[in-house]
Amino acid sequence: MVLTGAARRRLAGFALLLLIPAVVLFPRRKAAVAVQDTPLATVEEYVKGNLPFSNVLRKGGVELRYIGGKREQSGIFLTDDQLFRRVNAPEEGVVAANNAAVLRFAEYLMDDNRSFYFALIPTAVGVNHQYLPSYAPVYDQRRMMEEVYRELSGRLTGIDTYIPLNTNRGHYLYYRTEDNLSAYGGYVVYSTLAKRMGVADASPYSYYDIVYADSKYYGKLYQTSPRESIRPDVLLQFRYTKHPREYIVTHYTEEGTKVYHSLFVDHMKDLGREMDMYLGGLSTVIDIRVSAPYNRKLLIFGDRTAQAYLPFLVNHYNQVTFVDLSGDSALYADITPEAYDQVLMVYSVDTYVATDGVPARIEALVPEE
Repeated sequence: MVLTGAARRRLAGFALLLLIPAVVLFPRRKAAVAVQDTPLATVEEYVKGNLPFSNVLRKGGVELRYIGGKREQSGIFLTDDQLFRRVNAPEEGVVAANNAAVLRFAEYLMDDNRSFYFALIPTAVGVNHQYLPSYAPVYDQRRMMEEVYRELSGRLTGIDTYIPLNTNRGHYLYYRTEDNLSAYGGYVVYSTLAKRMGVADASPYSYYDIVYADSKYYGKLYQTSPRESIRPDVLLQFRYTKHPREYIVTHYTEEGTKVYHSLFVDHMKDLGREMDMYLGGLSTVIDIRVSAPYNRKLLIFGDRTAQAYLPFLVNHYNQVTFVDLSGDSALYADITPEAYDQVLMVYSVDTYVATDGVPARIEALVPEE
């Protein structure tokens, strides 16, 4: 029997898939390991760039490990419906250093009579921990957040996002394949921030047109540990339509300046950068000017979670400046908090407890006495 080219390719793909158990269970020699400390990692690294069936092989490898009881792979917890990035327990010295820096910054703002608001956002693991394996090494994020708030109390206004997120945890708050809040999770955080920050006209759902920008998105967590059973994410855009709004979104980076005239940059999807549709991505400094009937100016220090809540919050200000303290300090060294009516610091829990202590860099904006 003569096989067609397509049939030969299908047969070859099936044969390669059958090789996975042999590679995983019966590695020929340990010396072959060059990429990671598992023979499968070596095979996956090779096929990734050399074989057309690499995605099938990677999924097969992940599934075999999962069947074998390995529910955490490459720092990601696998479930039947969602992927969760592991967040390591906080290092006491890092959290203490961040707290001290935030307190010093708060005292500096108090001398200038500026309102300073502070919020931590729990990760998907912190809110949806009930879906994880019982033995998963997950610490109590709510308790950690409460301890930070207690340490900072009296110097600033702490905003608890855990309770509203936990209350709504049956909803689509976090992406299944990306390590961030979904658009709906961003709306919950925005609503919580707005109430505590004195935004009396917080916008209901009816003020937005909801655009389905992508219904088949597989994020970075999935690219690392793909499972066939994980459904793709839906990327929504909440476009404010209650009143006319025009936006000028300016990004300041080490490479230069980029300007967009929308909070949603749709062509990023065509470039394979779907998450960068929100605000045009993240930069060290993003300055957003809004044609809104307000005179309020807001300065925000934050991380990737801003892409979820900022498209809502900006509609209540004339100017919002976002600063990522992990970027080049030269780009934000000249920012003066005194020029803003309100200052907000919002970090995901995993950013606040990370070993590099990014929030502590806010001290660079405190003038020396």
